[in-house]
Formats: sequence, structure tokens, C-alpha cells
Amino acid sequence: MTAVSGHQYSVGFRQARAYALNANGLIYQAVHDEAAPYEGIQIPSVKALELTIPDIRRIVHIGDDSIRAEDTLPRIEPTTGSLRVGRNDHDLYALITGTKARTVGEASTIGYATDQQGSEIDLAILGFQQSLDAAAKTRRYRAYMFPIIRAIPVPGTMDENPAEFTFNLTPQISSKAIWGQAFTVALDGFTEAEFQEGMYTDFPHIVAWQGDNTATKFSFHADRQAASTAKIHGVWVGASGATSLTVDATVTKATDGVTPTTKPASGDIVVCMYEYVP
Repeated sequence: MTAVSGHQYSVGFRQARAYALNANGLIYQAVHDEAAPYEGIQIPSVKALELTIPDIRRIVHIGDDSIRAEDTLPRIEPTTGSLRVGRNDHDLYALITGTKARTVGEASTIGYATDQQGSEIDLAILGFQQSLDAAAKTRRYRAYMFPIIRAIPVPGTMDENPAEFTFNLTPQISSKAIWGQAFTVALDGFTEAEFQEGMYTDFPHIVAWQGDNTATKFSFHADRQAASTAKIHGVWVGASGATSLTVDATVTKATDGVTPTTKPASGDIVVCMYEYVP
């Protein structure tokens, strides 16, 4: 299988996942289990992801009743967006707001417009749609990856139409990719970004594990095995207090999991990005 071209025609919205982050902005597994990776929560029934990126500032120098020169400055307004879904989900709501889905008898309840607004937790979001390679017209997938983002739920309306629920999104400026590796001018051409775009042959997926100083191999979910070892794009590791992760250049890859070069110590973070066939 060859690498993708980076040229594609895209449509739809196939899947999105939200991942909780630790205090240093990294995807992590809260409790060690080398056989069951942390895969975040799949956002159910996604319908649309809409982003508004403010324009740059245009500076016009005036003289002699005419334009003498034009210049530009970076924007000073943040990117905003909305995620529209067709299914309400109390577990997802609890995750992104830092509140709880309370069970009352056999009922489930959540609160809107609570006194916890402004304290929403930091998330990472991976969302992708189907696409076609521009030349071969073969199936590909186009993804948006948000390393740090906050989401605020908006309750749906009640009328004769199918209910729709919205999350207002605020991406944060990040110095590292969603998999935890720091951006560099040498590799990326920049050191900070709000989000990245990617092109993949199969479904892109990100998972994380926590080391325990015993486990050496870390397994993928049985239903989401890697499409091939070539489609395991990287494994990144770091100590429990790390602010970014380092790529393991000599990791051992298998379609059912990965074995880092050095056995992860207790509390170490292991993150892998790969593709699987649905």
C-alpha cells in the first residue's frame, strides 16, 4: 500500500471521537490496561462540523488621497465552530462539561446552564469524512484533528422535525499535535496551530495506554485492528509528567498492537495513531 497523495475530494461526516486530556494536554489512559486501550468516546450521530476562521487584519496606508501601500497582520480573533449531532448522549455531555449524568431511580438527568459553565474540561477531537483520491478516485478519508478544544452543549429544540443537538467549539492554540509530539519548524513549518488536517486510506484512529513497568506489548481493540503495520503511523511515549511525547522510531509493530522499544515505566504514557478497516 502506497502513501496517500494529499489531493482529495471530500463529502459527508463519518465519525468523530472526543478524548479527555491530562493536566499537560495529553491523551492518556487513566487506569493501566495493556489489553484495552483508551479510545475516547465516539460522538454519536454526527451530522456536521462547521468552523469559522476569522480573516487576517488588512492594513492600508493612505496618502495623497489614495492607497500608498497595503500590508497584513495576523488575526486577533479566535477560530470558533459548531458540531451538530442527531442523538443526545448524557455520558458525552458529562465528559465535556465536567458534570455528572445523575441516575434518579431508573431515569437519567443532566443539567444545562449550570454554575460550572466556564469550567469545561480540555478535550481532543478527531473527526473525519470520506473522500476520493483526486487522481485515482479511490476511497480515502479526510480528518480534522484538534489537540486541545473546549465544547459547550446547546440543548435541542422540540418540534415536528428530528431533534438536533449542537456543541459550540473553541479550539485552543497548541504547541503539539493530537498524538502529543511537539510541532517543529523543521518537520511542520510552524510551532503552534489550532488544528491539523490529514488524509488517510482507512479510518484514522488514536489510542493511548498507561505503562506499569511490566507490560511490554500494548494491544488494539479486537474490533479495531490495524489495517496493516504500514498503517501504524507512529507510537509516541513519555513519562507521567511529560508535557509532550517523543516518537519511538524503533517500535515493533503488529496489526494487533505495538511493543515500544523500551518497556514503559509505571505511569508512562503511550499513544498510537493508526488506521483500521471498519
